[in-house]
Amino acid sequence: MHTRILSLTMALTLATSLGLLAKKDPEVQIWNKKESGIDMWEFRPKDPRSEPWAKLFEKIEPGSDRAYENAANIDLYIKLGEKPKEGDMVQRMTFTPGKTVYVRLGKGRKFGPQTGPLKGWKGVTESGFSLKNNVKKEDIERTKVYVRDSAAEQEQGRQAQRRRIVREEQEYEAAKRDYAQQDRIADSVSLPWSMREAALERMRLIEKKYPDISEAYLPPSRY
Repeated sequence: MHTRILSLTMALTLATSLGLLAKKDPEVQIWNKKESGIDMWEFRPKDPRSEPWAKLFEKIEPGSDRAYENAANIDLYIKLGEKPKEGDMVQRMTFTPGKTVYVRLGKGRKFGPQTGPLKGWKGVTESGFSLKNNVKKEDIERTKVYVRDSAAEQEQGRQAQRRRIVREEQEYEAAKRDYAQQDRIADSVSLPWSMREAALERMRLIEKKYPDISEAYLPPSRY
């Protein structure tokens, strides 16, 4: 009897040391790095492409993270700063299927794949999850959507909301075009510095109204 107990204890110890009993790594980790300096609100719906209801968003403070076991059909809704409310614009992210989704928010509000310590040399995240099959920038599709409030069910409210959404989308598209134009002016070394400086100031004003516009719409070379 004692021999059986001893054998079982040794087998369990060996299995643990070999990682055979280790818990499976999550397939999704959303990490808000401490240096981001801003709250991130996150919502993952149970059904892909569902509405981002305001009351379901959860806060991820700087220096903390949230993990999910399964990455299948994952959609993420992300907002920075204040808690989302009805009519707020948020970013919906979808990912290439079959990959782990280890992403992070870093300094300068840059959101993208985790690289891990030593710029990825170890091949794992800061939490020790393997980056071998992790998403890359090109695996992340971003779109803008508006937060809804499940209490706003009357048709009159929905119509007013749609009109406001159309107007705000038009304003956002105009700001995006203006930002791109000012970006080209600021980058043009052939123009006088006064023009380039004015363009930079205009870009700062646009960023003040739309804090995420630089991250979402700068050319890839500027990331």
